[in-house]
Amino acid sequence: HDALAKLARPSATFEPVRVPEGLPPTASRMGGQPFTPPYTDWPSSMIENGTKKRPMAFIGQFNFAEIVSSVAELEGVVPNQGLLQLFYDIEECPWGTYPEDLNYFRLIWYPDIENWSHEPMAAPEPSYPEKEFGLAFSYRPSFPESPDELNFPAELFDLYLETLVYDEHHQIAGYPLPVQSDPMEELAEGDRFGDDAPWQLLLQIDSDERMGIMWSDTGTIYLGVKNQTLATADLSQALLVLQCC
Repeated sequence: HDALAKLARPSATFEPVRVPEGLPPTASRMGGQPFTPPYTDWPSSMIENGTKKRPMAFIGQFNFAEIVSSVAELEGVVPNQGLLQLFYDIEECPWGTYPEDLNYFRLIWYPDIENWSHEPMAAPEPSYPEKEFGLAFSYRPSFPESPDELNFPAELFDLYLETLVYDEHHQIAGYPLPVQSDPMEELAEGDRFGDDAPWQLLLQIDSDERMGIMWSDTGTIYLGVKNQTLATADLSQALLVLQCC
């Protein structure tokens, strides 16, 4: 329907895929071993008044050349190359409160990995998920969960609600699917940047029995970036929000 089409934002969903023969170092994945250039330090949280380190778990990495190649609708919406990695302290399981929780997750953004070498490290902490999964990306138009001032006729509103029904839902870009309130509004309330750029969803990772991941009580992790254009943002500056039931 035209009214729904005008409301939609492009996004990509992704599904876990077991790859018995293993994945290339720079391939998108959940769990397993991250791509590690030489002399890379494994991310750690500082605990006990900053005198002791606890290695974070590797959650996953996302190759944006691979994503845009799979989902052409994201061309110009997200970067067309580069690799993003997420590490997270699953013992602390932070909610994203600023500035306290910045110590408990780490984003590493490699804008260009074309000529980078790979030197695998022995992981000091098991990944989460512990098994490695490849990722299959597909296009999905996304919609706001609570659009303001929509005067849909009843039959169209029912169709709109059907677009929000999902099971495990992992997503890149588009509107977030909140467990509670809009996670981008949460980031805006604690804004530390002091400008008018909007917060935009970069990535959401849902709890998923298929991969054996559970964020608190059936929760979802959201990464948001404050930038006018997600495609040109420094993705290492994204902040994290955890919501659960």
